[in-house]
Amino acid sequence: MDKKLKIAGIFGIFNLVLLVPTLVISFMRSFGNLQYSLFLIWVYSLMTLLAIIATIFFYRGFIILGNKLKNHFLVVTAYIFIIATIIFSVYDIISFILFDKISDIVGFSVLFFLGIVIIFFGVGLLKLNKKFGGIATTTGILEIIAGASFVTILFAFLGLILVIPISILEIIILFRASEKL
Repeated sequence: MDKKLKIAGIFGIFNLVLLVPTLVISFMRSFGNLQYSLFLIWVYSLMTLLAIIATIFFYRGFIILGNKLKNHFLVVTAYIFIIATIIFSVYDIISFILFDKISDIVGFSVLFFLGIVIIFFGVGLLKLNKKFGGIATTTGILEIIAGASFVTILFAFLGLILVIPISILEIIILFRASEKL
Protein backbone atom coordinates (compact mmCIF):
# COMPACT_ATOMS: atom_id res chain seq x y z
CA MET A 1 0.00 0.00 0.00
CA ASP A 2 1.33 3.39 -0.98
CA LYS A 3 0.71 5.81 1.90
CA LYS A 4 1.46 8.90 -0.20
CA LEU A 5 -1.31 8.06 -2.66
CA LYS A 6 -3.72 7.34 0.19
CA ILE A 7 -2.88 10.67 1.83
CA ALA A 8 -3.44 12.37 -1.53
CA GLY A 9 -6.87 10.72 -1.69
CA ILE A 10 -7.67 12.00 1.82
CA PHE A 11 -6.70 15.52 0.72
CA GLY A 12 -9.02 14.98 -2.25
CA ILE A 13 -11.90 14.36 0.17
CA PHE A 14 -10.95 17.48 2.12
CA ASN A 15 -10.81 19.42 -1.15
CA LEU A 16 -14.25 18.12 -2.12
CA VAL A 17 -15.71 19.18 1.24
CA LEU A 18 -14.36 22.70 0.67
CA LEU A 19 -15.48 22.72 -2.95
CA VAL A 20 -19.21 22.48 -2.24
CA PRO A 21 -19.61 25.68 -0.16
CA THR A 22 -17.21 27.64 -2.35
CA LEU A 23 -19.21 26.64 -5.45
CA VAL A 24 -22.45 27.70 -3.75
CA ILE A 25 -20.94 31.10 -2.89
CA SER A 26 -19.57 31.43 -6.43
CA PHE A 27 -23.01 30.70 -7.92
CA MET A 28 -24.58 33.27 -5.61
CA ARG A 29 -21.92 35.81 -6.66
CA SER A 30 -22.57 35.09 -10.34
CA PHE A 31 -26.27 35.75 -10.03
CA GLY A 32 -25.89 38.79 -7.78
CA ASN A 33 -27.72 37.16 -4.86
CA LEU A 34 -24.92 37.58 -2.37
CA GLN A 35 -24.82 40.05 0.51
CA TYR A 36 -21.16 40.95 0.94
CA SER A 37 -19.78 41.30 4.44
CA LEU A 38 -16.30 41.38 5.87
CA PHE A 39 -17.00 38.06 7.62
CA LEU A 40 -18.08 36.38 4.37
CA ILE A 41 -15.00 37.68 2.56
CA TRP A 42 -12.71 36.31 5.30
CA VAL A 43 -14.49 32.93 5.42
CA TYR A 44 -14.47 32.57 1.62
CA SER A 45 -10.81 33.60 1.41
CA LEU A 46 -9.83 31.15 4.17
CA MET A 47 -11.79 28.32 2.53
CA THR A 48 -10.16 29.09 -0.81
CA LEU A 49 -6.66 29.14 0.72
CA LEU A 50 -7.33 25.79 2.44
CA ALA A 51 -8.63 24.45 -0.88
CA ILE A 52 -5.38 25.54 -2.57
CA ILE A 53 -3.39 23.56 0.01
CA ALA A 54 -5.67 20.54 -0.37
CA THR A 55 -5.43 20.78 -4.17
CA ILE A 56 -1.64 20.81 -4.08
CA PHE A 57 -1.51 17.63 -1.98
CA PHE A 58 -4.38 16.00 -3.90
CA TYR A 59 -2.85 16.51 -7.36
CA ARG A 60 0.55 15.60 -5.97
CA GLY A 61 -0.98 12.13 -5.84
CA PHE A 62 -1.39 12.21 -9.61
CA ILE A 63 2.21 13.33 -9.95
CA ILE A 64 3.30 10.33 -7.86
CA LEU A 65 0.97 8.03 -9.81
CA GLY A 66 2.21 9.36 -13.15
CA ASN A 67 5.83 8.86 -12.10
CA LYS A 68 5.16 5.28 -10.93
CA LEU A 69 3.40 4.39 -14.19
CA LYS A 70 5.78 6.42 -16.38
CA ASN A 71 2.87 8.58 -17.53
CA HIS A 72 4.86 11.79 -17.98
CA PHE A 73 1.92 13.54 -19.62
CA LEU A 74 -0.11 13.09 -16.42
CA VAL A 75 2.80 14.36 -14.33
CA VAL A 76 3.23 17.54 -16.39
CA THR A 77 -0.50 18.25 -16.57
CA ALA A 78 -0.89 17.69 -12.82
CA TYR A 79 1.85 20.28 -12.18
CA ILE A 80 0.18 22.69 -14.60
CA PHE A 81 -3.19 21.98 -12.97
CA ILE A 82 -1.79 22.89 -9.56
CA ILE A 83 -0.31 26.14 -10.91
CA ALA A 84 -3.51 27.01 -12.78
CA THR A 85 -5.59 26.33 -9.66
CA ILE A 86 -3.38 28.61 -7.59
CA ILE A 87 -3.65 31.39 -10.21
CA PHE A 88 -7.42 30.97 -10.53
CA SER A 89 -7.90 30.88 -6.74
CA VAL A 90 -5.79 33.98 -6.13
CA TYR A 91 -7.74 35.79 -8.86
CA ASP A 92 -10.99 34.60 -7.27
CA ILE A 93 -10.02 35.88 -3.81
CA ILE A 94 -8.89 39.23 -5.22
CA SER A 95 -12.07 39.64 -7.26
CA PHE A 96 -14.14 38.72 -4.19
CA ILE A 97 -12.38 41.30 -2.05
CA LEU A 98 -12.74 43.96 -4.74
CA PHE A 99 -16.42 43.06 -5.17
CA ASP A 100 -16.04 41.96 -8.78
CA LYS A 101 -14.52 45.25 -9.95
CA ILE A 102 -11.90 43.28 -11.88
CA SER A 103 -12.63 43.02 -15.57
CA ASP A 104 -14.73 40.08 -16.72
CA ILE A 105 -12.23 39.60 -19.53
CA VAL A 106 -9.59 38.53 -16.99
CA GLY A 107 -12.07 36.08 -15.45
CA PHE A 108 -12.97 34.66 -18.85
CA SER A 109 -9.28 34.31 -19.73
CA VAL A 110 -8.60 32.40 -16.51
CA LEU A 111 -11.62 30.17 -17.16
CA PHE A 112 -10.46 29.52 -20.73
CA PHE A 113 -6.91 28.66 -19.62
CA LEU A 114 -8.17 26.42 -16.82
CA GLY A 115 -10.41 24.65 -19.36
CA ILE A 116 -7.42 23.90 -21.60
CA VAL A 117 -5.48 22.50 -18.64
CA ILE A 118 -8.44 20.33 -17.62
CA ILE A 119 -8.70 18.91 -21.16
CA PHE A 120 -5.03 17.92 -21.13
CA PHE A 121 -5.32 16.47 -17.62
CA GLY A 122 -8.26 14.39 -18.88
CA VAL A 123 -6.08 13.04 -21.70
CA GLY A 124 -3.47 12.12 -19.08
CA LEU A 125 -6.12 10.25 -17.09
CA LEU A 126 -7.21 8.37 -20.22
CA LYS A 127 -3.68 6.97 -20.38
CA LEU A 128 -4.32 5.25 -17.02
CA ASN A 129 -6.88 3.02 -18.72
CA LYS A 130 -4.58 -0.04 -18.91
CA LYS A 131 -4.00 -0.02 -15.16
CA PHE A 132 -7.39 1.21 -13.86
CA GLY A 133 -9.86 0.38 -16.63
CA GLY A 134 -13.24 2.02 -16.98
CA ILE A 135 -12.95 4.43 -14.07
CA ALA A 136 -9.89 6.07 -15.64
CA THR A 137 -11.66 6.25 -19.00
CA THR A 138 -14.83 7.71 -17.50
CA THR A 139 -12.91 10.24 -15.43
CA GLY A 140 -10.76 11.27 -18.39
CA ILE A 141 -13.78 11.73 -20.66
CA LEU A 142 -15.65 13.75 -18.01
CA GLU A 143 -12.53 15.91 -17.51
CA ILE A 144 -12.36 16.59 -21.25
CA ILE A 145 -16.07 17.48 -21.36
CA ALA A 146 -15.71 19.78 -18.34
CA GLY A 147 -12.60 21.42 -19.80
CA ALA A 148 -14.33 21.97 -23.14
CA SER A 149 -17.28 23.48 -21.27
CA PHE A 150 -14.97 25.98 -19.55
CA VAL A 151 -13.21 26.80 -22.82
CA THR A 152 -16.51 27.72 -24.47
CA ILE A 153 -17.31 30.01 -21.51
CA LEU A 154 -20.98 29.76 -22.54
CA PHE A 155 -21.26 26.20 -21.18
CA ALA A 156 -19.05 26.76 -18.11
CA PHE A 157 -22.06 25.93 -15.93
CA LEU A 158 -21.90 22.34 -17.23
CA GLY A 159 -18.23 22.17 -16.27
CA LEU A 160 -19.08 23.33 -12.75
CA ILE A 161 -21.74 20.64 -12.44
CA LEU A 162 -19.20 17.99 -13.49
CA VAL A 163 -16.55 19.11 -10.98
CA ILE A 164 -18.04 17.17 -8.05
CA PRO A 165 -18.46 13.77 -9.76
CA ILE A 166 -15.04 14.17 -11.39
CA SER A 167 -13.46 14.87 -8.01
CA ILE A 168 -15.11 11.77 -6.53
CA LEU A 169 -13.81 9.61 -9.40
CA GLU A 170 -10.29 11.08 -9.03
CA ILE A 171 -10.36 10.28 -5.31
CA ILE A 172 -11.39 6.70 -6.08
CA ILE A 173 -8.54 6.37 -8.59
CA LEU A 174 -6.00 7.52 -6.00
CA PHE A 175 -7.33 5.14 -3.34
CA ARG A 176 -7.28 2.24 -5.83
CA ALA A 177 -3.77 3.20 -6.86
CA SER A 178 -2.68 3.25 -3.20
CA GLU A 179 -3.80 -0.40 -2.92
CA LYS A 180 -2.52 -1.63 -6.32
CA LEU A 181 0.90 0.03 -6.43
